[in-house]
Amino acid sequence: MTAKDFKIARLAMGLTQTALAKKLGVSRSNVVRYEKGSIAISNTIAILLAILAAPHHKKSKELAALSPQKRKVFTS
Repeated sequence: MTAKDFKIARLAMGLTQTALAKKLGVSRSNVVRYEKGSIAISNTIAILLAILAAPHHKKSKELAALSPQKRKVFTS
């Protein structure tokens, strides 16, 4: 899972970084680092995120197709 995939999954679920951190059992700063790509996303976190994001899969695909600028507007 890439940093971009991680962030798109969070946005598709409509969660803040803090809310996702609570669901994953990690700190908010780790979520920020995952999204920036400054730390590796473990297999455990990737699987947990995939399970949480599964109901939002269609929205994830739509968000991934948008440019970063449009994605920001769409999720605001």
